[in-house]
Amino acid sequence: MNETQTPELPFEPAGPVEFISQLERTVQRLTSMSLARLERRDEDGLSPAMRAHEISMELAELAGVDAQVPFLKAHAAGSQLAVVGRDLLERNPMLDLALAAEQLCDLRNHLY
Repeated sequence: MNETQTPELPFEPAGPVEFISQLERTVQRLTSMSLARLERRDEDGLSPAMRAHEISMELAELAGVDAQVPFLKAHAAGSQLAVVGRDLLERNPMLDLALAAEQLCDLRNHLY
């Protein structure tokens, strides 16, 4: 019987559990925000909905999605992020998700 060995990775990958946790917490925060708050721009000129869209585009790129992620109405920001995040997991389950989890955490911290 020929055993196959998994090559060692040069980094410690973040698993899907941490990514899912950050995704769910961020989506929950976005979906609990009022429409006025989702649309309110900060000192950088970006609203929470715009920031969530930026992260959705970055996650779609990591997932290898060629299509452009459309900018939806502000109240859909959380749902869009949830869908794109799940697509990322389905398309690349072995991907190191440390950066994506960190981006979600940074976005959520920015929402307060």
